[in-house]
Amino acid sequence: MKTNTRYALTSLLLAAAFVAAATTARAAEYTIKWGLVTRGDMQHKYGEKLNEVLQKATNGRVEVKTFPGGQLGSPAAILEGVQLGTIEAYAIPADFYTGADPRFGLFSIPFLFRDTKHANKTLADPELNAYILNMAESKGLVGVGIRVAAESMYFGAKKPLKGTSNNSVFAA
Repeated sequence: MKTNTRYALTSLLLAAAFVAAATTARAAEYTIKWGLVTRGDMQHKYGEKLNEVLQKATNGRVEVKTFPGGQLGSPAAILEGVQLGTIEAYAIPADFYTGADPRFGLFSIPFLFRDTKHANKTLADPELNAYILNMAESKGLVGVGIRVAAESMYFGAKKPLKGTSNNSVFAA
């Protein structure tokens, strides 16, 4: 009787092991490292959402690991990682790409766009959009998308500003 019980128990354990092995979650076949220098902003949230969508669409075969707050290095180091292929994706303002192509510096021109609506409308032009996305291709970078996250405010003066205007206080 003990032999039958031992045999049944061994069979049950083997069957459970086979079921567990068959249903164990597999590791992703491909991991995308999403490098960011910021934390908690729309780029960070986009990386997390991209992971969610890709995991679902690929049955877990593709995973996006988000590395916010410069965990993968400085902007220049992350850009170099993308160029070398050690980092798969990077989302930053265009002017950080000037190390790859100085033309990206044009987007740092103060008041280049009147407002966010004007910027989005301008950048949505198919010809301009394609041109910008392909600007650094010869440097090993493939543009995927252009988004306006926020307006840039530039403020400068020859002398310190002190006083009030529109209920705001200016002080140098």
